[in-house]
Amino acid sequence: AATLGACIARGHDTPKALRTYETLRRPRTARVAAASGGLARIYHAQGFLKFARDCVLRLSPPGFTLARMGKLYDWSLPD
Repeated sequence: AATLGACIARGHDTPKALRTYETLRRPRTARVAAASGGLARIYHAQGFLKFARDCVLRLSPPGFTLARMGKLYDWSLPD
């Protein structure tokens, strides 16, 4: 909503604002979808992969998982 509001606030007509919004949001939504698929494979693993995942998480320093999500949560309004 904030990104769309910023696009509209630039004074563009509605169709142009929507095209700008789509252009700005497409890369982020692609990253979110890719990250979601990767996390689904990791967190729904079975057998040896589940064991390996649990070992990695157990041995990881505090904040490791959150730090890996930095790009997912890093966001700012467009210029």
